[in-house]
Amino acid sequence: MLKDLIIIENGVEVQCDDLESVVKILIDENFYNLSDEEKKEKIRFKALANSLGMKIEIIDDVSTLDIDSLENKFIIQDEITYILSLLTTNKILLLENRKANFFGKNIDKSKIENNYIILNSFAKELLKNYINENR
Repeated sequence: MLKDLIIIENGVEVQCDDLESVVKILIDENFYNLSDEEKKEKIRFKALANSLGMKIEIIDDVSTLDIDSLENKFIIQDEITYILSLLTTNKILLLENRKANFFGKNIDKSKIENNYIILNSFAKELLKNYINENR
C-alpha cells in the first residue's frame, strides 16, 4: 500500500508517512535536532542550491512581502515555505493522498478523482495560504 506522501526526484520515488519524514529527506536528516539558526542556514543553503541558474530571489522575511507577487521568489521562512517554494521550481514532484491533509488541507478536493494530488499544481496557492495564516 502506498504511503500518504510521495516524493519524486530525478525518477526516484520515496514514500513518506508524515511531514517530518519529508523534511528530513528534502532538507536534512537531522533537521529537527538543529538549533533555529542552524535550521535557517540549512534552508538558505538548500534554497541557493536549488535556485542555481534561475532568476529567483530568496526571501526569508515575509512581513513586507506582496503575497500576490510570488513569481520568481523562493520563500525560506521555515521548512514548509521552503518545501512549497521548491515545488514551484518543479525540481521535485510531491504527491499527497487526497485523504491526507499535510499540505493539501485547503485544496478543494471535490473535483479530484485520483487518489493522489500533485501538490506542485497548487504550490503557489498553498504557499500564499500558509504565509497568510502564519503572518
